[in-house]
Parts: sequence; C-alpha cells; structure tokens
Amino acid sequence: MSETFRGGGVAVTGLTAGETTLTITAGSQSVNIPVHVWANLWKLPDDLPKTVNGITFTRNGETVHASGTSTSWAVVSSTISLESGTYTLEHMTSTGIVFAELKSTSSNVDLFSANVSLSKGECPAADDYQCIVSVKPNTTVDADITPVLRKLS
Repeated sequence: MSETFRGGGVAVTGLTAGETTLTITAGSQSVNIPVHVWANLWKLPDDLPKTVNGITFTRNGETVHASGTSTSWAVVSSTISLESGTYTLEHMTSTGIVFAELKSTSSNVDLFSANVSLSKGECPAADDYQCIVSVKPNTTVDADITPVLRKLS
C-alpha cells in the first residue's frame, strides 16, 4: 500500500523526540544531516476497536484503521491537555476518506488534517482538546490514517 504524507517531507518513525542526524549515502559519498525529531502529541482513543455508524475503527500502534460503510458521521475521539502555542495537524493515509481534527472543548480552535489552510493554528490557552478521527456519511472505506500533531512553539 502506498502511503502519502499530506504536508510533504519525510516521515521517520521509532525515533525519540529531540536532535539526531541522518546519514545519506549514494555510492561512495555520505553526508550527515542534522534533524529535529518532533514528538507526535496525537492521542488515539483508548476504547478501540469500536464500531460507530457502520464503521469499525481499530488501532495498530499510532495508526487507526477504518472499515465499513458509514450510515452517518462515524467519529471516534479522545481528550488531550495541550499548552498554549502553535500546532500543526497532518496525517499519513492511503486515501483522503478518513481525516483527523483537533477541536477545543472551550474555545474556537479547530485544526483539520485534510485542509492545508486549517492544518496549522494557535491554541491560545492551555486547555483540553478533542482528538477526532472521522469518516463522512454514506462513505465506504477500508483505509488507515496516522494523525500527526506537533507543537511548533
């Protein structure tokens, strides 16, 4: 299955957040590139597997698999406490049918992984936020999504 990273760049998993280097070798030439590894702050629901409105959501590590045909909005969510700051929400998926959203429980913060203009924003105050994975109504799906939430500042 082909994976795409909405937002561009390279995705590396399994590294601890912080500073490291990647070594790239082509033939006899090698170069070390310093990189910053961002922590993925996204919190997946603890109650998976779960079927909602015809869609079964299962968990595999940091990935959610959605399968079935939705009869209405099919949504699973969890709550996370975040500090104030600038955040980005992106996702790796094989399709655009499943998407992720970060929504404030008490203010007007709403980040969408499927919309470039809404994938970066400010969380103005420390607060609780909903980490939501959704499939829209009347949609047949058999796909994975790996939401990636990062604090930039």
